[in-house]
Amino acid sequence: MQDQFDRTARVRIHAGLLAAMAVLALSVGGCEERRPITFEEFMDDPIARDGTLVRCNQDRAATAADIECDNARRAAAAIALREEESRRDELELESTRKIEQLPR
Repeated sequence: MQDQFDRTARVRIHAGLLAAMAVLALSVGGCEERRPITFEEFMDDPIARDGTLVRCNQDRAATAADIECDNARRAAAAIALREEESRRDELELESTRKIEQLPR
Protein backbone atom coordinates (compact mmCIF):
# COMPACT_ATOMS: atom_id res chain seq x y z
CA MET A 1 0.00 0.00 0.00
CA GLN A 2 2.80 2.43 0.92
CA ASP A 3 4.58 1.47 -2.30
CA GLN A 4 1.47 2.35 -4.32
CA PHE A 5 1.20 5.68 -2.46
CA ASP A 6 4.86 6.53 -3.16
CA ARG A 7 4.44 5.68 -6.85
CA THR A 8 1.30 7.87 -7.11
CA ALA A 9 3.07 10.72 -5.31
CA ARG A 10 6.07 10.46 -7.64
CA VAL A 11 3.82 10.47 -10.70
CA ARG A 12 2.02 13.58 -9.45
CA ILE A 13 5.29 15.32 -8.65
CA HIS A 14 6.69 14.50 -12.09
CA ALA A 15 3.48 15.63 -13.76
CA GLY A 16 3.59 18.88 -11.81
CA LEU A 17 7.22 19.46 -12.73
CA LEU A 18 6.51 18.76 -16.39
CA ALA A 19 3.59 21.19 -16.35
CA ALA A 20 5.71 23.85 -14.66
CA MET A 21 8.49 23.35 -17.19
CA ALA A 22 6.00 23.62 -20.05
CA VAL A 23 4.62 26.89 -18.70
CA LEU A 24 8.14 28.23 -18.20
CA ALA A 25 9.19 27.19 -21.71
CA LEU A 26 6.14 28.86 -23.23
CA SER A 27 6.62 32.06 -21.28
CA VAL A 28 10.35 32.29 -21.99
CA GLY A 29 9.95 31.22 -25.60
CA GLY A 30 7.51 34.06 -26.25
CA CYS A 31 9.88 36.70 -24.91
CA GLU A 32 11.55 38.21 -27.90
CA GLU A 33 13.53 41.36 -27.43
CA ARG A 34 11.80 43.97 -29.52
CA ARG A 35 13.87 45.99 -31.91
CA PRO A 36 14.36 49.69 -31.19
CA ILE A 37 12.16 52.13 -33.09
CA THR A 38 14.19 53.67 -35.90
CA PHE A 39 14.93 57.33 -36.59
CA GLU A 40 12.68 57.22 -39.67
CA GLU A 41 9.81 55.70 -37.70
CA PHE A 42 10.13 58.45 -35.09
CA MET A 43 10.11 61.06 -37.86
CA ASP A 44 6.75 59.69 -39.02
CA ASP A 45 5.17 59.01 -35.60
CA PRO A 46 5.03 62.02 -33.27
CA ILE A 47 3.17 60.09 -30.57
CA ALA A 48 5.85 57.38 -30.36
CA ARG A 49 8.57 60.05 -30.51
CA ASP A 50 7.05 62.16 -27.71
CA GLY A 51 6.30 59.15 -25.51
CA THR A 52 9.82 57.83 -25.89
CA LEU A 53 11.29 61.25 -25.15
CA VAL A 54 9.29 61.44 -21.93
CA ARG A 55 10.66 58.05 -20.87
CA CYS A 56 14.20 58.87 -21.92
CA ASN A 57 14.28 62.32 -20.33
CA GLN A 58 13.24 60.98 -16.93
CA ASP A 59 16.76 59.62 -16.40
CA ARG A 60 19.12 60.94 -19.05
CA ALA A 61 22.17 59.24 -17.54
CA ALA A 62 20.54 55.81 -17.57
CA THR A 63 19.30 56.22 -21.15
CA ALA A 64 22.44 57.82 -22.60
CA ALA A 65 23.38 54.59 -24.42
CA ASP A 66 19.80 53.62 -25.31
CA ILE A 67 19.55 53.40 -29.12
CA GLU A 68 15.83 54.11 -29.12
CA CYS A 69 16.33 57.23 -26.99
CA ASP A 70 19.07 58.39 -29.35
CA ASN A 71 16.81 57.82 -32.36
CA ALA A 72 13.95 59.74 -30.72
CA ARG A 73 16.23 62.64 -29.74
CA ARG A 74 17.73 62.83 -33.23
CA ALA A 75 14.26 62.78 -34.80
CA ALA A 76 13.05 65.52 -32.43
CA ALA A 77 16.09 67.64 -33.30
CA ALA A 78 15.52 67.09 -37.03
CA ILE A 79 11.84 68.07 -36.69
CA ALA A 80 12.80 71.19 -34.71
CA LEU A 81 15.37 72.12 -37.37
CA ARG A 82 12.81 71.59 -40.14
CA GLU A 83 10.30 73.80 -38.32
CA GLU A 84 12.95 76.47 -37.67
CA GLU A 85 13.93 76.51 -41.34
CA SER A 86 10.29 76.80 -42.34
CA ARG A 87 9.76 79.65 -39.89
CA ARG A 88 12.89 81.40 -41.17
CA ASP A 89 11.64 81.09 -44.76
CA GLU A 90 8.28 82.58 -43.74
CA LEU A 91 10.00 85.48 -42.00
CA GLU A 92 12.19 86.13 -45.04
CA LEU A 93 9.12 86.20 -47.29
CA GLU A 94 7.35 88.58 -44.93
CA SER A 95 10.41 90.79 -44.79
CA THR A 96 10.68 90.82 -48.60
CA ARG A 97 6.99 91.80 -48.90
CA LYS A 98 7.42 94.65 -46.43
CA ILE A 99 10.50 95.93 -48.24
CA GLU A 100 8.63 95.85 -51.54
CA GLN A 101 5.76 97.83 -50.01
CA LEU A 102 8.06 100.63 -48.82
CA PRO A 103 7.72 103.86 -50.81
CA ARG A 104 10.55 104.56 -53.19
